[in-house]
Amino acid sequence: MLVPIRPIRVLSIGRSILRQPFKSHPFVPSSAVWSYQGKPWLQSRAQRFILSSSMATNMSLPSPQRVLFDCLQDGKHDKWGWVIYRCTYDDDEGWNRFKRFIIQQSQANIVESDTPELADGLEWTFIEDRATLDGASKDQLRSRFKQWASEALKTEQPRVEDPLSTAYGNPRYTYFIHVDESALKSMVYGGPQPPKMDGRRGYVNFVDAEWKPLSEIKSDLGIVDEAEDEVHEPIDGCTEENVGWMRIALHMVGAEFYELMMGNRDVWYTVYKRSPQVSNW
Repeated sequence: MLVPIRPIRVLSIGRSILRQPFKSHPFVPSSAVWSYQGKPWLQSRAQRFILSSSMATNMSLPSPQRVLFDCLQDGKHDKWGWVIYRCTYDDDEGWNRFKRFIIQQSQANIVESDTPELADGLEWTFIEDRATLDGASKDQLRSRFKQWASEALKTEQPRVEDPLSTAYGNPRYTYFIHVDESALKSMVYGGPQPPKMDGRRGYVNFVDAEWKPLSEIKSDLGIVDEAEDEVHEPIDGCTEENVGWMRIALHMVGAEFYELMMGNRDVWYTVYKRSPQVSNW
C-alpha cells in the first residue's frame, strides 16, 4: 500500500516556461512522494493518469480524492473548489441547470470514492453580476479574480501560516472558470438533457489567472531572443501557442482534475489544448 509522506510544490520560471515546449512534456516534475515497500517512490499526477492497467493492478495507488484530501490537510487548507464566473445572461434556465449538474456531479464523484470526507471543504463559488460580468473578457476577469483571491486567502484559509505558499499550492487561487454563451450552450444543449446530462459533452473555459504573453515575460526579464516565435491564428489578440486559457471537458470540473492542478504549475503544459480544441483528460 502506498502511504503519502508529504507533497512537493514546484514553482519554475526557466526555459520550459519561456519556450513553452508543449510537445516535449510527456511527464512533469513529481508532485507527491510516496513510500512503497519501505522505499521512497516519486509519482507525478500526470503519470498516474497514464499508468498501464497492469501496473495499476499490481500496485494499490491512492485515489485522486485521497491524494487531494491529504494535500489539503498537510497544507492546512480548509476550502477547495473553483471560482466560476457567469458571463452570459440570456438563459437563466440553462445556467441553473449547469450549476445543478456541477454540484451533483462533483458530490457524487466524492461520495463514491474512498474519501467522502473531501466534500466537507468543497465550495463551488458561482459569481453572477449582469452589470459587470455580461460579456466580460478573460483579461478583465483576471484583474477581478486576483483582487478577490488576495482577500479570500486570508478569510478562507485562516490556519495557513504562509499565504504565498497557499496561493500557488491551492489552485483555487491561481485558476478560475469562465462561462460564456458558447460554453453554456455546449454544456446545456450539446448533449443528453436532464436527468441524464453527460459530463463528457460540453466544456467550460479554464483560465490561468497568472498568465502573461511570452513577449511580456521576456521583456520583464530583459531577454532578447532573436529566434522567431511560432505564429498561430489570433485568439483574443494573442498569436502565441499558450493563450492563458483552454476549453476543458465538463467532467473535469471536479476533484480529479483539481488534484492534478494542485501545486505544480508545469502541469498546465501537459493538459493544455489551444482553442477550439477541448482538453479531455
